[in-house]
This record gives sequence, structure tokens and C-alpha cells, in this order.
Amino acid sequence: MHTQTSQTGSIRKRIVSRVFLTSVSILTALLISGCGAPEHDLSALPKVTLSADLQATYDLTCANCHENPATGSPQTGDLEQWQIIFNKPVELVMDRAINGFQGMPPLGQCFECSQEALETLVHYMSRPAS
Repeated sequence: MHTQTSQTGSIRKRIVSRVFLTSVSILTALLISGCGAPEHDLSALPKVTLSADLQATYDLTCANCHENPATGSPQTGDLEQWQIIFNKPVELVMDRAINGFQGMPPLGQCFECSQEALETLVHYMSRPAS
């Protein structure tokens, strides 16, 4: 009886070890796959030119931070900085733009901006034509 209990314990340890190693392998594969290609390759997006109204909005709101490196915000036209942001799902990027994130105030203080205008401004800052 003692031998059977010892064999059962040994088999149980091997099963637990295999399950653990399999779980670690799957978790590692999932983490690595999450580090793959960016959500959106910004260099593939077209460059944006703002309408006169949106340019005025940009100048009054966005430019205060996004053209001042001391703020720590991603600078307009800095593809590398913006690519880091757009490695995240676009829904998260826009949620942060709308609700604020870290030092960025909600809507970038553009309280009159529609969601479409805000999306255009974010796209512009990441890929300006000028």
C-alpha cells in the first residue's frame, strides 16, 4: 500500500509540474505576442492639414503643451513619441484624450471640441503635414 501511495504522489507531482510548465509557456507566449507589431503604424497614416478653425483651436489649446518639450507631452510631429502612444488601442488613446491622462487635462482643455475634432487634432499632432 505504501508503494502505491508513493507512486501516486510521484505521478501527482509530475502532473502538477507539467501543468505549471505548460501554464508558464502559454503565459510567456501571450506576453510575447502582445509585444509584437504596433496597434497602428503611424508612418503609414496620411499627414494631416487642419482647417482654419481647427488650426485656431490647436494654436489656443494643444500647442500650449504639444509644442513645449518642458511639459513632457508628446510633441507635435515627433513620430517616435506618438508611435509609443499609438502602440495602444486607439480606443484607449482617445479615452485618455477625452478624459485626461497623467498631466493632460480632459479634452486638452478644448471643451468645445467634438469627438471628431479631437480625433482630427490627435491625428494631426502625430502626423502634421507642415
